[in-house]
Amino acid sequence: MPNVIEDLKRSVFRLGDVDPLYGGPTLAEVVADIDADAALFRLNKHGHSIWEIVLHAAFWRCEVAHALSHGKIDRLARAPENWPALPQRPNEDAWRADRKLLDESERALQVALDGFAVSDWSAAPEAGGDWSLGQLAIGLIAHDAYHIGQVALLKKAAQTATRSH
Repeated sequence: MPNVIEDLKRSVFRLGDVDPLYGGPTLAEVVADIDADAALFRLNKHGHSIWEIVLHAAFWRCEVAHALSHGKIDRLARAPENWPALPQRPNEDAWRADRKLLDESERALQVALDGFAVSDWSAAPEAGGDWSLGQLAIGLIAHDAYHIGQVALLKKAAQTATRSH
């Protein structure tokens, strides 16, 4: 029988020495060499920065981990929900701390997926909503993949902008 949960994790996370199924970097790997100034880069005043996307991804990883674990894994304690605010002083130390938060959210999600029984796939989350637990898991993986690509493009744009100044 296929291991659906392992396949979900392998979609966007590096498991040991095994690359993600899609062949690219993980979100943590994309942001590993970005400094705080580049993390704050925006294409325009309406777009999100890399830093905001990292916090958004961490928030949703924790939300889904919370749902999949039936509340055993904590939600992200950072406001507001969905798009947590940047720190008051967005400097290198704060950026390092938020990258660590991203790493912790990945570990929390992997723990939740490890404990998630495929037999619960169609179950509704305890908090309710329109999606089943399985749909939340798949949706989160798609969400991560989308933001990995978005951050990779923003990173290139930030590097180009820095070189042209």
